[in-house]
Amino acid sequence: MAALRVFLPFAICLLLGHQTFAQNDAPCQKSKWNNAFNTFKYRHILNKLPNSLQKEKWNELIKKDNNCSRTRQSFLGLDMLDKVKAVCTKEGGKIYEKNMCISNQIFTFYTVIIQEVTCKILKVCWVMAALRVFLPLAICLLLGHQTFAQNDAPCQKSKRNNEFNTFEERHISDELPSADDLNKWKEYIKNKGNCKRPIQSFLLRKDLDKVKAVCRDAGKKMYNNNLCISNQPFTFFTVTSEIGTCNIWSVSKENKSLILGCNTLADECLPVHFERNPQNRGPHKCAESCQAP
Repeated sequence: MAALRVFLPFAICLLLGHQTFAQNDAPCQKSKWNNAFNTFKYRHILNKLPNSLQKEKWNELIKKDNNCSRTRQSFLGLDMLDKVKAVCTKEGGKIYEKNMCISNQIFTFYTVIIQEVTCKILKVCWVMAALRVFLPLAICLLLGHQTFAQNDAPCQKSKRNNEFNTFEERHISDELPSADDLNKWKEYIKNKGNCKRPIQSFLLRKDLDKVKAVCRDAGKKMYNNNLCISNQPFTFFTVTSEIGTCNIWSVSKENKSLILGCNTLADECLPVHFERNPQNRGPHKCAESCQAP
């Protein structure tokens, strides 16, 4: 598997692997563990980062620190520590999910995927993304180089006239292969010309009207820029593939709430961005409908 260089201008998630931590109901409550910050620092802050995507250099580092039991790990340099800490104060915002906050600015970090026990490095990603701080099980959003017009709230006027068309082209299909037919998925993604996007999600066209309705009364605001989340779960496919070759790594059939970026085009609030939902979040019971003023 080749190393990936990934750019996420508006991505949300940081790949921290499966870890446990003292999770409070809201940010900045008193910690239940005295060593929680030290553990975070030990796991994710390095005095000197390998300035490389070469797996050999990362393999040496991971083995040295005896971190082979954690299959997904992310690292930032020590020079970024003060900025990371500031995410929990003035440089971050609540995302109304337990004690998590998200950074206001983009961070650069490395994410490493490791084979358990052997410590073999399977993949190294160089990522630019907003940080979510303190995640129990986070997912690296390898969406490739994807941009969309991000407004401060849902249903504001779109900055691009073709946003919905781009969304429809990327995520809506008349028919889709079965989850276990990787060869047909490879052919499908090649035909769409999407080999540059390593993680992609697809819905059937028969659900398009329901998908569009998420940006109106069938979805709730997430109070995170222009994102809305559907009231009901949808069934869709998520495909991970190798950049350039389109070799398929995995296909999963998911059933969960959709998180969509919603902007107004020609007086209609429409989906313009598909945001992954790795933690299977649902709408907050007190949130307003997506199109509420």
